[in-house]
Amino acid sequence: MNKAKLLAGSAATAFVAVASVSPAFAQASGPFADVPTDHWAYQSVDKLQKGGIVIGYPDGTYGGKRAMTRYEFAVAIARLLEKIPQPDLTNYYTKAETDAAIQAATAGFATKEEVQALRNLVNEFQTELTTLGVDLEAVKKRLTALEGRVTALEDEVKRVKVYGTVSLNGRATNTRTNSVNFRDQDGFIIQRGSTTPGNQLVGNGNLLGATRILHDIDLGVKARLSDTATADVLLNFGNYLSFLGGVGSYANFPNGRTASTGGGFGNQDQTQTVYKAVIEAPFRLPGIGGVTATVGRVPLQFTPYTLKLIDVDQYFYNDKTDLGNIPIDGGKLAFNIGPLGITGIAGKTDPIRFLSNIASNLTGDNSAGLFAGASRGAYSGINGTGGFSTSGRPSGNRLQNNGGILVEQLAGARVVFGTSKFGTIGGTYLALAGQRPGSIPGTSTLNPLAFGVNPANPSTFGEGSSFDRANINRVYVYGADVNASIGSIGINASYTKSDTAGSRITGISALNDGTFVTSFDQETTSKINDDNEAYEAGASYSIGALSLGAGYRYVGPYFAAPGSWSRVGTLTNPVDIEGGYGRIGYAIARGLSLNAEAQFYNGTGEAVNDGGLSEDDRINNYRGGLKFGLTSASNVDLGVDYTEYKIGVGAFAGSKPREIFYNIGYGYSFSPNSSFKLLYQIVDFDDKNTGFDPSGAGKGGVAAAQFQVKF
Repeated sequence: MNKAKLLAGSAATAFVAVASVSPAFAQASGPFADVPTDHWAYQSVDKLQKGGIVIGYPDGTYGGKRAMTRYEFAVAIARLLEKIPQPDLTNYYTKAETDAAIQAATAGFATKEEVQALRNLVNEFQTELTTLGVDLEAVKKRLTALEGRVTALEDEVKRVKVYGTVSLNGRATNTRTNSVNFRDQDGFIIQRGSTTPGNQLVGNGNLLGATRILHDIDLGVKARLSDTATADVLLNFGNYLSFLGGVGSYANFPNGRTASTGGGFGNQDQTQTVYKAVIEAPFRLPGIGGVTATVGRVPLQFTPYTLKLIDVDQYFYNDKTDLGNIPIDGGKLAFNIGPLGITGIAGKTDPIRFLSNIASNLTGDNSAGLFAGASRGAYSGINGTGGFSTSGRPSGNRLQNNGGILVEQLAGARVVFGTSKFGTIGGTYLALAGQRPGSIPGTSTLNPLAFGVNPANPSTFGEGSSFDRANINRVYVYGADVNASIGSIGINASYTKSDTAGSRITGISALNDGTFVTSFDQETTSKINDDNEAYEAGASYSIGALSLGAGYRYVGPYFAAPGSWSRVGTLTNPVDIEGGYGRIGYAIARGLSLNAEAQFYNGTGEAVNDGGLSEDDRINNYRGGLKFGLTSASNVDLGVDYTEYKIGVGAFAGSKPREIFYNIGYGYSFSPNSSFKLLYQIVDFDDKNTGFDPSGAGKGGVAAAQFQVKF
């Protein structure tokens, strides 16, 4: 065997193992005369020489082309073994040394594999080493001690892991219609500008007229507390959450990100908060077996129609907004009995600053939080009547417009039977409690007092619009779902029901000043339990580069579980709709792919007189995207999102206002953990002279850039 190959492949490996515990080897003379600096093995030979493992021949040569004898190699190993220090294990495993070891970028330490390689060399050449007078028993003891120290260090390093994400985001907007505001894809109004100090001034065609620089830093630590228990803490720093105003809903909608107060232009303060802080510990219960308990600030979700966070930001990727997890201060228990998995949760949401604003933690009002429940239709217009003719352009989260509650606490369970390979059947139950945002609605058909309902006859206060006068404070969610696959065909179906509950009105008394006092029966519960269902059935198919999907969706006018099931243009969680959808994806060629989706909905007509859509109100949405890989690390994305609203009744019946978002994007990956994304979006809205959205009827553009690093 060639000497250079042998020493570079085995003795050099052993040298790395010893280098981790020895400060430095004695320095030898310069390079060998017969090993030029451009030789492929120069670095390995030079390292062996400097380490005193090989010294060469008297004539100053290395003799790399001559085969090495076993005796020569044994001499090299003997020199190597002399470099292993006598370990002093007295009080070695202390916290200070552990912390120092973790901070020392452990790549320089020997691994167990390297120590084992050195042990194998000793065993192979034990006869020659004995001849040279090496005490093999002492060497083996020293190797065992070294291996123990390496194992202890590796275990300690694995006990604590630091991770995180750094996101630097930039955003700018411009209008293309003089003196007219427009809506971005989140549904927020981008103001044309005014003379009010602090308002967002958007120049006509001026991309730098309104800019944002947003930074978001997540710093996490995972630690093993014992052989089974772990802890995971994730802290957040920056001004991104301040800009959003909350992750559970669109805070201060529709002006919250552009007004001079609240969560918009004037609120880019640096904040710090605890996003996650959990302790997870498994234990055993008699008759059940293994149970995993998770307590603290726990991010979690169930299904899209029962419990899942909406995405309040379409322009930047962020785990806190895109993964669908809702944080709660509480706990979770999970266990399996054969193929049956059971998960129970309980906790509070209102103490979490970046989720809920019930206590005015964020922007000075209580409009932000996790919404649930419904006491009226979600498209209320003048005098409480419904339909696009009175509500205008629907945007934002419809659960923020239906008289529901802001959730303060919740409890529930989910049961799943089956496996992902053959299919699953799931069931979910949730009980949520909270309070109405703001006061009881004023004069409208939603307020029976103003429209002739007899205050002396409380029995006339039933469901629907009159129920909006009740003390809404609870929501109960029941869900069932099926997911299965047959070959290349996937099948999914779900049924969910949300009952909104509150105390019934028992009487209304007129005061001398002309106002009224409403009395409630706190011991009796009334529920909205009709027209509050959602069901969906869909199928998918894939073959080669082609994937297809289609389904049907119905969401009743009073359905209001805190989920995230669909998005249509600027509208999140559409309710009071039914219709079909379809999807297609195709990998056209290497680095070139196409995706398209269409949704076709009409109103249910079940709550027209209570802020609901008529059957003639329609929403058609088409979206598509083309991704082209320029290189293995970069790509260009082209996309369009087109939504058409057909007004079903009223003076503008038959008119079809529409909104279009054109997207041009570029992405570059520096590494698997770092990336850069650039987007310019053209916003085009045409109300067809209907006054469909007088507050945001303009055209404009949004530019966004994001640099993100994960570690």
